[in-house]
Amino acid sequence: MSNLTLFVVSLIVVLLILLVYRWKITGKVTPHSVLLFYRDGCPHCEVFKPEWAHVEQALKDRAKKFNTMDPKVSNLASKYGVSGVPTIVLVGHDGGYETYFGSRTAAGIIARFA
Repeated sequence: MSNLTLFVVSLIVVLLILLVYRWKITGKVTPHSVLLFYRDGCPHCEVFKPEWAHVEQALKDRAKKFNTMDPKVSNLASKYGVSGVPTIVLVGHDGGYETYFGSRTAAGIIARFA
């Protein structure tokens, strides 16, 4: 093999390793639970309530909601980087998580679990 070929192969291997490493850190979480952080009186949260009711019905005990006005919730909200409401967080089997930025419809959220 020429030096150039060896260099190109090495570069490809390094790039693949970096991509896999990055995917493990920022990759999609296989959801085990979906958490909704909301606040009483928030107009956006109020609009979202009927959709969330469908999510809760479809996902049963895997869908949980937390009122950020409750002082007991502040540590949990901090853990998941919640800075505004409504915020949906997907939590994986391994404890990994991601903030859900997809469709704010029940169908869109439920589809993310498929």
